[in-house]
Amino acid sequence: MTELLVILVAVVIGGFVKGVTGSGLPVVAIPIMATFIGVEQAVVIMVIPSITSNLQLIGANRQAFEQTRHLRSMVVVGIFGVALGTFVLTTVDEDIMGLVLAAVIIGYIAVNQLRPAFELSERLAARTAIPIGFLSGTLQGSSGMSSPLLSPYLHSYRMPRQAYVLSLTVLFLVYGIIQLPALAVAGLLTVERLVLGVIAVIPIYLSLKAGIRLGSRITNLAFDRWVFAVLGLTAAKLNADAFL
Repeated sequence: MTELLVILVAVVIGGFVKGVTGSGLPVVAIPIMATFIGVEQAVVIMVIPSITSNLQLIGANRQAFEQTRHLRSMVVVGIFGVALGTFVLTTVDEDIMGLVLAAVIIGYIAVNQLRPAFELSERLAARTAIPIGFLSGTLQGSSGMSSPLLSPYLHSYRMPRQAYVLSLTVLFLVYGIIQLPALAVAGLLTVERLVLGVIAVIPIYLSLKAGIRLGSRITNLAFDRWVFAVLGLTAAKLNADAFL
């Protein structure tokens, strides 16, 4: 019962964040869940909810496809990265994964607080899209979240908001679809974890809608500060679990 409650709280918070910003569901939900049920189980449970929430946001922003940049190439190479990352998930000690996850969160916070306001040139974007796509796929497969890398990178493209959100959610959706059978082949997608993931879809759907509504009423800066505080505490808890 406690495990189910933790999952529900985590996905409601994560769905709410995603509704406002277009990303943040795994970044928020997985660390919270991982402190109680482990990184591996948290990653697997979040696959189905991530797929459904990304479909919901893609539907809302589909008209911005023509404004995206290098999306197809990033999707293709990211698929191979997901496969590699899933193998890493099955072979690396969970404490190590916890430390990696904490480092990713801290890096995400730092980038969002300190990133310079520049636009990535088209030439540099063309050169970096493929390696970033592969690395983000690997990160998705191994930790269940790629937004700490994708969010600041795609933000530097300075695309319109809808194109930015669409790019993120398309990549997240493809990674999630590829990750699902990869987890099954690796023996990680148990019936219990699949059921928990399906159960989480409903509260995520509702909290996602609430986040979209709230996003139009508050500043992104105010909300980001609250999110970063939660992530910072979670990263500290993951580090404590690994060392103590």
